[in-house]
Amino acid sequence: TAAATPGHPHHHQTPATMPMSSADTQAAIKKLSDQYATIPSAMVVARLRKLSGTLLPAAGWDHMNSALVSVRDDASYSRRRVHLSDVSELLTNLHDTTAKPKNHLAPSAHASRSQILEGQQKIILPMQPFVYLYRSPHLVPTVDLIDTEVLVLVSKQRPKRVTMHCSDQRSYTFLAKAGDDLRIDERVQCVYAMCNRWMATSPSTSSSASAAASCSIKTYSVVPFDRTFGIVEWLGGTQILGSLCGEEKLSTHYPPSMPRDPAEYGPMYERLSHIAKHYTQHPLPQDGSALPIIDISQPLLDFYKSPHYKPYLRSALVALAPSRVDFFDSRLAFINSTAAMSLVNYLLGVGDRHLKNHLIDCRTAEIIPIDFGMCFGHATTDLGVAELVPFRLTKQMTDAIGPFYIPSLLHPMATALTAIRKQRKLLSAMLSVYLREPAAISRRVDAKAAVNVVEQKLSLHNPCDVLMGQVRMNATPSIAANLTGIDMVIRMGVGAQQAQAPTRTTHRLPFSKGEGQPMQQQSSRSNCLNSEQEMVETLLSMATDPDLLTLMWIGWSPAI
Repeated sequence: TAAATPGHPHHHQTPATMPMSSADTQAAIKKLSDQYATIPSAMVVARLRKLSGTLLPAAGWDHMNSALVSVRDDASYSRRRVHLSDVSELLTNLHDTTAKPKNHLAPSAHASRSQILEGQQKIILPMQPFVYLYRSPHLVPTVDLIDTEVLVLVSKQRPKRVTMHCSDQRSYTFLAKAGDDLRIDERVQCVYAMCNRWMATSPSTSSSASAAASCSIKTYSVVPFDRTFGIVEWLGGTQILGSLCGEEKLSTHYPPSMPRDPAEYGPMYERLSHIAKHYTQHPLPQDGSALPIIDISQPLLDFYKSPHYKPYLRSALVALAPSRVDFFDSRLAFINSTAAMSLVNYLLGVGDRHLKNHLIDCRTAEIIPIDFGMCFGHATTDLGVAELVPFRLTKQMTDAIGPFYIPSLLHPMATALTAIRKQRKLLSAMLSVYLREPAAISRRVDAKAAVNVVEQKLSLHNPCDVLMGQVRMNATPSIAANLTGIDMVIRMGVGAQQAQAPTRTTHRLPFSKGEGQPMQQQSSRSNCLNSEQEMVETLLSMATDPDLLTLMWIGWSPAI
């Protein structure tokens, strides 16, 4: 229960010292028990409740659930660090839960609140490996007490950082988040874990002697309790990508001519449509020797050449490394983690990859993706400013990798794609289960369509065609009325050529088919590419294209 604190908007309500009635407790437990039917852990909880002995009484999960839900209050606090009593009386009074119950009989279905507080019931630490609960129950730590200091993060949802001290003499830190559907994050982490396993079995990635050379995504634990609340493993020793990229410094010198308001993107789309209409009437040479002049990215290119722009991320990685030799290992870890993250995020259609949705491990320099509110192409089909790049690979990231960033990313991404494609039937089956189960990650997800798009990507369909198929689903008037212009800029890649990128593929090049018809690439294989390498080349060309980056929403920070 939330306590009455100075500045709390509900200070006039019942104070925290008033004990919770038995009826209220039972009602809360029943509500949480009903919610178990809507989350994937229902089967796990049901089996755990059948265990004999005192490892995990039913009341342990129920009371831990109700205790953590009490932390969901997202009201503003007058200070960042608050006492636990300001957030939850139940967690404040919780102490040693590892003591044996006074009687060794099977516990009741719902133990009383006083039994939990007196240490007569065990509360198991959340996020334990499933296999431990059955094969090695003695290794499963239980909660002794909750740290009295709670950190309230300054963000929209006001998440709280809670530390649990457990029976294995270790402390575990979690982030309690309210307002987000963490079931999405949980399923993405499951897919990440499976892809890591498949990539590890690839000959090119498993033969490396260095752990940093393995192509994988760093994962973390997520436990959703209902549709709007859950806990996330706290990743210590990390920093937000934006802080290392000099976001605050560069944002003050952002090109003023780049669009900043959603209404400013409509005229840009119209201009592209006029250019595309001209070139449908005057077909281009099929060898790509003459390309239309699209100069929407000129402000972005000028910003890269200005004295205000500096490679802050590369300097940060150098500073984090103890020596120059360690820097090469750190950079290799950054490259491999970026390659794996970018590829899998493209397959899953993960969008909204702005600077605050990535972390950098300060010990290994690995990049860690977080916050998966936009998956399966929603950032392209639903947003008013549709995302047109397959993943985040801006100049700050390419500068950190080095001048040969295309070859550096090409091999690990192609190798990872080959390994995942060998398991594409299993991946499709996993996604079908995740999206079709009663607790679907989002009511907006069309399970069949989402799986079909993933299968198209695994079948090496041209990313330009896949992207345009999603853009056509966007109902924004300025986008729906200018599909030809958007199609042109997606396929041309003129910006990449103007920026003198190390690679320039022709897989994106369209051929005019007449006025009013969308320009599509001719192919004898229904627009499927010939190899994993061709597909990765196309993705890298799209991700680094200044024209496509210029059309990204400014909050995404495409210039950084």
